[in-house]
Amino acid sequence: MVAEMRDGEIGALWQQTFLEGVFQPLPRADQRHWARTYLRGLLSAPHGATPRQLAAAQSLPAAAAHRLHQFVNVSSWAWEPVRQALARQICAHTMPAAWTVTELFLPRQGPSVVGVHDTVDTGTGRPVSGQRAFGLFLSTERDSFPVSWRLLLGDAWVKDRQRRQRARIPKDVTARARWAYLMEFVGEVTQGQLPNLPWIFAVPLAPPDVSGVLAALAHCRLDVVCEVTPEQEVTPERQTRSGGGSAAAVPVGDLLSRRPARTGSGSVPPARRTPPVSATVRLGGPRQADAESRTYQAMEWAGQDGRGPVRYVLTTLTPRRAARALAGAAEDTRAAAAAMSRCFGARDFLGRSFPGWHHHMTMASAAYAYRRLTTAPPEATAACS
Repeated sequence: MVAEMRDGEIGALWQQTFLEGVFQPLPRADQRHWARTYLRGLLSAPHGATPRQLAAAQSLPAAAAHRLHQFVNVSSWAWEPVRQALARQICAHTMPAAWTVTELFLPRQGPSVVGVHDTVDTGTGRPVSGQRAFGLFLSTERDSFPVSWRLLLGDAWVKDRQRRQRARIPKDVTARARWAYLMEFVGEVTQGQLPNLPWIFAVPLAPPDVSGVLAALAHCRLDVVCEVTPEQEVTPERQTRSGGGSAAAVPVGDLLSRRPARTGSGSVPPARRTPPVSATVRLGGPRQADAESRTYQAMEWAGQDGRGPVRYVLTTLTPRRAARALAGAAEDTRAAAAAMSRCFGARDFLGRSFPGWHHHMTMASAAYAYRRLTTAPPEATAACS
């Protein structure tokens, strides 16, 4: 019994230390108090993520719901330092292996909800309305932890002054190319003095974005596993070495399809996926000096069992290491992003402002890490059941 009590005390102290470390950047004691209350609400509320629901899940008075609303939707606290503190806490209690980026779509309705726009569901081809975001995850061998987010905003949001004012979009937030959003993550990791790890982009990037991402990471000499579209142009290394005129760039899908034959379904037979189908290439297309001076392995990937849809990847790792990263970190990250939407209120958050969305996603990320790193109390299991 003494040993059990001691273990329980150690666990409680660990949880308290974790939360104190994550919320230490908040400047006021009352903000830190409501941050802990908001997090407990996310862990215990069975459905939804409104302040009223979060307060009710903890049997708090109605006034607490107002304070939770103020904390996440009205208060001006900076979310970047909290996210960096969260990443440092995760690094301190795990063995980080990679930074992984994926995309999250959140179905939402309403023209006044920040970032909402009409698009097409890539799976069904049907028109949908919602928000798109990039998420940065710290991946270990067993899990991926969300640590930072970027909400993708188009011209309709950043160039309309009235919409900007209503959504409280900061002046320095402008429309960016997709690769620029991704490189903001790299800058965030560097500024936060977080560990240099391989980068895994678990979202297919179009050729212009690939050029920007690979050039920036080549300049930093960081390893990368980058999903690309079949149309991405590359130059086989054997052509660049042979001389006798300029080498011809070819789409990566065409290059790899010339290697082991495909089946009629578009999948590579399982016997031919170990090792993955690959070729040494340089980046083709518009000249990017840093990216073009580096060689990559272009490879096909069809899931750990070889039965998934074919994906194309450019990587500085060996094909086997890249395959392990895709089977581990990339799949874990997609699962974690889905859990963020399903279990931690990302798709149920009703706030409309830019700061409110970032505040909530920061708190949801902290709640996810808390759940995965601690022994959750019994009532917390309801949120993801």
